[in-house]
Amino acid sequence: MISIIVCTYNRAPALLQCLKSFEALNFDDQWELIVVDNNSSDATAQVIEEFAQQASFPVVYKKEEAQGLGNARNAGIAQASYDIIAFTDDDCYPAADYLEQIASAFNDEQLGFAGGRVLLHDPDDLPVTIKLSETPEFYTPGQVMRPGAIHGANFMFRREALVAAQGFDALFGAGAAFPCEDVDTVAECLRLGWKGQYIPSIVVSHDHGRKTQDELEKLRYGYDIGRGAYYAKRAFKCKTQKLRYLKFWFFKIRKQPLHKTKVEINSAIRYLLAARQHNQRKLDNE
Repeated sequence: MISIIVCTYNRAPALLQCLKSFEALNFDDQWELIVVDNNSSDATAQVIEEFAQQASFPVVYKKEEAQGLGNARNAGIAQASYDIIAFTDDDCYPAADYLEQIASAFNDEQLGFAGGRVLLHDPDDLPVTIKLSETPEFYTPGQVMRPGAIHGANFMFRREALVAAQGFDALFGAGAAFPCEDVDTVAECLRLGWKGQYIPSIVVSHDHGRKTQDELEKLRYGYDIGRGAYYAKRAFKCKTQKLRYLKFWFFKIRKQPLHKTKVEINSAIRYLLAARQHNQRKLDNE
């Protein structure tokens, strides 16, 4: 019924706590946990293998050498056995009814993707990379997808929609140049005619560990880079929505500080160049 994918990179000590949190899940139907090691150099493989040996549910280990969260998530998709594929991070802990809430949501056969609530696990951490809203949100086919509306720490897809969207862009994601693989894929699902929803009853807690202003600024800078690449792809590589995304980006730029706009535009240019080089390499290898 449900495949859960957790991607990880060089976080062996913290990873074990994440994996153990899945032991508390309540669910009577079939499910599996797929853990993708994105070419770690620490004890990650050993942690996963030892946990899998004693786990009361199926645990699949997959190593993906191509760096970047987009690549890692695609590797997880290739291993998935079930029709609903959920993603969370290696520093997140799901609520006990996490799987039950996901299964209930996807009783709607038109639902292509969903996102859930992300709580702050450690009250001493900065209140970032979380989504606390308890109000459901609905996303209709063809609409512009706003970055941050759905969090990659807690989102899930119907396999059919995810395959149609061709998974995740290999150039996107943490560990790659442009950290925006989550919003890009949900946007592609909307473009293809699927609907989405933010469902606050699907809950994980995020133990992100950021406590300083420097860490916050680094995070925000990464978001600026991701937005620029995301808007560039949607505006210049998805012809059916070009004007919608250009208009949306233009109005966002008018309301934000100039330094953010500069980062976004620079990132947009770098993404378009990188995408062209990536496509050329694919053609050369065919």
